[in-house]
Amino acid sequence: MLITNQFTHITGVIPIIQDHARKLFDPKNQNSFLNDAVQRGLRLYLDQLKDNIWICVESPYVDRIYRDSYYHYYASKLGSYPKDCIRLSFFDVPIDESHFRNQDQRTFLQEHYLGFLVVRPTFRNLIGRNIISPKALKDSNIQVCLAKYSVTVNSIKLEIWGFPHSSQDIETITCAQTTIWSIMEYFSQRYADYRPVLPSTIVKRLENLSVERQMPATGLSIEQISFVLKEFDFGPRIYHEDKYPKDFAELVSCYVESGIPIVVAIQNRNKSVGHALLCIGRQIVTKEYIKKNLKYEEFKLPTGTIQLMDLDKLPKDFVFIDDNLAPYAQATLSRPASNYVSKEWHSCKLVAFVAPLYKRVYLEAYEAKKYLKSLFSIGIISIQGQHEVILRFFLTSSRSYKNWVATDAVMGEVLKEIILAVALPKFIWVGELTNSTLLEADQANGIVLLDATEADTNNLKPLILVAQGDRIINFAAPELSQRLVSIPIQPFTRYQNNLA
Repeated sequence: MLITNQFTHITGVIPIIQDHARKLFDPKNQNSFLNDAVQRGLRLYLDQLKDNIWICVESPYVDRIYRDSYYHYYASKLGSYPKDCIRLSFFDVPIDESHFRNQDQRTFLQEHYLGFLVVRPTFRNLIGRNIISPKALKDSNIQVCLAKYSVTVNSIKLEIWGFPHSSQDIETITCAQTTIWSIMEYFSQRYADYRPVLPSTIVKRLENLSVERQMPATGLSIEQISFVLKEFDFGPRIYHEDKYPKDFAELVSCYVESGIPIVVAIQNRNKSVGHALLCIGRQIVTKEYIKKNLKYEEFKLPTGTIQLMDLDKLPKDFVFIDDNLAPYAQATLSRPASNYVSKEWHSCKLVAFVAPLYKRVYLEAYEAKKYLKSLFSIGIISIQGQHEVILRFFLTSSRSYKNWVATDAVMGEVLKEIILAVALPKFIWVGELTNSTLLEADQANGIVLLDATEADTNNLKPLILVAQGDRIINFAAPELSQRLVSIPIQPFTRYQNNLA
């Protein structure tokens, strides 16, 4: 079978896909609803994209995710199921065949490439694997977890930054399996410790946990999702809303700010709806937005009180990867299913989430932040002469953090060299301290570094460094006499590497 390529503006793509789908998925014309399924499935996604999108349609296309489902499930059925798919590749300029056959046009194609979407022959949910850049969206006012993927479009190698997404096909992957697949696709591109997985691999990992057959696929509990992630070498941590009623939303925000996509479980009021999805980012929080929504709480110190603003308490929209919706759907944590048409979903709330942590991260978010705030109470974080403190708290890799510090043009040289010289664990908790004036310049004037591999918070073991006011305390210094460095901390640039 020959591969055909067609090029069209976004407004003309649906009839083209309908034509290819009839030839490829239903050559005997047995499914009268196929045209409607294509229209309904694609419209949900295309309506979110900018009007200037041009599309390269490739048919037939071999998709590794669908082929895995095909050979492990669909091929064993009596009925005949197609094994090929159709792929749409997105660009923000007009394109044609000549761009793909001219060496001089490769840079042009890369600069304007915005991702792809696979249409598969699973008639109830036709949309398969897709990775679309947020730049393609009409509403791109978001910061999210992104990874870089290599793609071959019409025989030309291109790269795209995005987050992997797929709809569930009902039979081989449900919402739980798609969230696990998405997480593994994402982390495999970010860290060498992880590998991408196929749907059949997820099924195999569940066999030892389940007393029932695995196919056709059924939903998974939050505990089962955590089990599979542990099988794939994560150190997952489960949080239930009823165990952290006051801090649950803050914990979600903290992990999102850390650039960690979390598996969120939602449920409606009468428990007739249960669903798993990923939270991967948030709306862009501008300085003006923070200033407008600042809400301080009084925090007691040994010498008095200060006004403390924890940015994790800031009201904001979060970004979700939901297999029932187009990627990058935005909603609040209080109404995570507000994008659904069915009113049955509107009462859904977050009941639990799983944070897929690196297996050596022993200090989790709740204990880490509680520990940091205790440093105010005992005076280790000195804020003399300050009336307000704005706190931003996140987890990051020490390699990324040192890379940011090394190239910060405004950080003081003494503080910079101390941080770069400290032997850090693979992951660290970072507390950035600032005020409303410095926030205008996107700067901070205080920093706390915690060892994410140290779970004992009853002493100073997790503490690596505190820089605030007129002093640096380097708890990693080899000699006690070298710990304290008396020097005014000049403002430095706030870290911006977790979300893009």
